[in-house]
Amino acid sequence: MKILFIIDNFGSGGAQRQMVNLACGLKGRGHDVAFFIYYPQYSFFREIVEKAQIPVYDYQKTTRFSLGVIKSLVGLVRRQKYDIVLSFLDTPNTYAEISSLFYSGVKTVVSERSSHRGDKSIIGAHLRRQLHRLADFIVTNSHSHQAWLQSHYSWLSKKCTTIYNGLDVTAFNAVSTYFDDPKSMRLIAIGKVEPVKNAINLIRGLACF
Repeated sequence: MKILFIIDNFGSGGAQRQMVNLACGLKGRGHDVAFFIYYPQYSFFREIVEKAQIPVYDYQKTTRFSLGVIKSLVGLVRRQKYDIVLSFLDTPNTYAEISSLFYSGVKTVVSERSSHRGDKSIIGAHLRRQLHRLADFIVTNSHSHQAWLQSHYSWLSKKCTTIYNGLDVTAFNAVSTYFDDPKSMRLIAIGKVEPVKNAINLIRGLACF
């Protein structure tokens, strides 16, 4: 299967990590995968992609909304004849969905990687989600967000599904002594300090056990 991954950049974000891991995993299973990004100056994960010998198509975006991204993307999909276009995050999803109007025979899969609680603009988020009408499938990484989407946009219920974030378990080694005191636990939350990351409620939930 020939798959084009679309994301803004190879910066050090969680969505970028997930997409790179997914692409490398699919490449390892024999699929023909490639990336399209439009901020090539952010390159935290690029070395991993290049080591996996995955092609990267760079476009340098210079304006907030760029018709050049759409033009470049449409041309690439037509030339390479991909089976699937897969995008992560709001703006890449928008570019993927608009671009799908200009080619046929290609499945478009978009993924919302956060909760609706992270929406910065209710109107903007609503308009973006109306573009999901152009997608073949919408993926969330939590059942709660899938349920929210289906309750607010009933027309996408049949093409919305949840796929959890992946983890390469071979990248970690277990320690022999997990806790110094078996009755206590030390927790570190890694990520931006903001409500949508929900570290406080995770701690409160764990305190119930």
